[in-house]
Amino acid sequence: MSEKKRYIILFLAFFFLLKVFSCSIVPENDADNDMRCKPVRDEVTITESEVDDFLKLWKEYVLNEYDTKVSDKISLMDGTLEENLPISVKLWFKANCWTAKRFYHVEDRLRAALRTLYLKRHTASILDILKERTNGTNSVEYKNMADMQNKIANIENITEDELKLVQMREKQISDVLN
Repeated sequence: MSEKKRYIILFLAFFFLLKVFSCSIVPENDADNDMRCKPVRDEVTITESEVDDFLKLWKEYVLNEYDTKVSDKISLMDGTLEENLPISVKLWFKANCWTAKRFYHVEDRLRAALRTLYLKRHTASILDILKERTNGTNSVEYKNMADMQNKIANIENITEDELKLVQMREKQISDVLN
């Protein structure tokens, strides 16, 4: 084969590979998937169905080792999350009708709700001890301490509905996330 033909073949192969690698692997408009999936919520609070779906999917997420494929440097806050995920993780989220942003938000919210639940229990025991030491009086100091402890217990701003959701599934959530 002549050198000229070799360069032409190399040139064509280069452009072919360039075209292949520039194609999007994640389908942009997947009508079947869009019809099957419900719209993703963009609210701070989480719902019972989201918690149930998340708990079912978390095991698969960990088994596929997606938790280790996603860099700690990817942030929910700076908007780099979706574009910096590995393709396999993007496809998994799409196939399971989730966005990465919502999935990780639900995870963070569940962890925060667990912490709040533990803090509220701890606060209740502290307040019982304080009440004993103040002989059950409703002194101003006791009320101030109680208010302060209650504010600390809900520093994550978890709603009562979310706390109830987590309380009903506390062991399962704790086992899954820890």
